[in-house]
This record gives sequence, C-alpha cells and structure tokens, in this order.
Amino acid sequence: MRLPTICGLLFCLFGCGPSNYYWAEGMDGFVGKRVDSGLGRCLDGCTGSFWSPTNHNRQFSDIVSEGGGKRYYVDWNSRCAYSMYVSKEGVIESWRYEGDSKGCYVY
Repeated sequence: MRLPTICGLLFCLFGCGPSNYYWAEGMDGFVGKRVDSGLGRCLDGCTGSFWSPTNHNRQFSDIVSEGGGKRYYVDWNSRCAYSMYVSKEGVIESWRYEGDSKGCYVY
C-alpha cells in the first residue's frame, strides 16, 4: 500500500467518525446564550441542539434549583449525560459532564 493511501485511510478513521471534541465544542458555544428553558431551545441563534437525534421526547431528565438559577440535566444518549446551569435571567452560564464523557459525541 502506498503512503498517500495509508494517510487517507487514517484521516477517515480519525477525522470522519463520531467526535467528542466537536460535541464539547458545540456545548461551549451555548455558554452565554439566552435559553427558553421551558421549551428547551436557544433564543440567541445557537447552532446545534441540546437534544441528540436519539432523544425524541426532548425533555430534561431533571431540573434542580441551584444558587439563584437552575441546573438542567439532559441525557444525550444512553452513555452520555450533561447539565447546563442557567441563571435566573435565562442565560446559560456553564455546562458539565454528568459521569463519563466518552459517550458524548456528534453523530
């Protein structure tokens, strides 16, 4: 096998598959955006979605009051969960993994 062919195959293996890096980058993009937490949608022109293609109900798994705001828990898929802290003004202040991050990826 020639070197360019091997490099092309490696690129597809590592560059085209499901990506945790791009998933986390997308979550970082939500920070600082206003959200309609009742409907679970971003109001400031966010790209991406809080919901994975496998979460057909588009419901938060839990909502907990925390420090003047609320923490919204989301099951992305069967191996990934995360939460977002939303201020009382409706701005996403932060997000974090809830458990192992390896199952969190862009499809």
